[in-house]
Amino acid sequence: MCERGVLDLDVPLTEYLPEPYLPDDPHIGLVTARHVLSHTTGLPNWRPRGKPLKVLFNPGERFSYSGEGFVYLGRVVEHLSRKPLAEYMKENLLEPFGMHNSSYVWIDEFEGAAEAHDKEGKPFGKKKAEEANPAASLCSTAPDYAKFVCEVIQPRRVDGYRLSEETVGEMLRPQIGVYYSISWGLGWGIQHSKNGDTFWQWGKGSVNQGGFQAFAMASKEHRAGVVIMTNSANGLRICEDIVTQSLGGEHPAFSDFLGI
Repeated sequence: MCERGVLDLDVPLTEYLPEPYLPDDPHIGLVTARHVLSHTTGLPNWRPRGKPLKVLFNPGERFSYSGEGFVYLGRVVEHLSRKPLAEYMKENLLEPFGMHNSSYVWIDEFEGAAEAHDKEGKPFGKKKAEEANPAASLCSTAPDYAKFVCEVIQPRRVDGYRLSEETVGEMLRPQIGVYYSISWGLGWGIQHSKNGDTFWQWGKGSVNQGGFQAFAMASKEHRAGVVIMTNSANGLRICEDIVTQSLGGEHPAFSDFLGI
């Protein structure tokens, strides 16, 4: 949307909607797409139960992970595209990248998928998302998600769906410091180590109480990456060893950010 001139990373999102997302909070008028993608909106991770949603600090001031920020950006994307988010993402990313087993809402291909399990190994049963949540409802496979990671490492070509090298570079440029070894780009965490920078992301959401856990990390410089998906609330415990064996080097994202 940014490359098409439909959305600007640094224009307040409220300017794209017919009415303010939070009418009684003036700070929401400062939140941009860049703030959402770098988790600097000031919004909490999720809307508090029984209490109004509000911006907790000045946007851009510091890092604070916010799924709610992505919900806000999702509303803007739906308004600008005039399409449900799941449909827009399917048409503009999932299908063009060959990610046919990925969706933000339940599809028939998920019927045979593994069930999520809690920390004691008990299955949760399957929850079928009927409405897209941009921060939580994406279901995918390791091969599908690897296709996306490969396009970030080395875009095959610039077209109506793939980003320019300049825009990909902006995604991977640190936007805000989190810890001395961790920054955040646009959508990606950026890990700094003596082996160079690597981009990464993890999944440990509230869907099925965290019974699906996933991790992906890659190096654009070395053109290497790994995608791990588990159906266990203990899944992240195995990821550091797999990443180290796959990519080599040290990976402070696990200790300094995830606390593993």
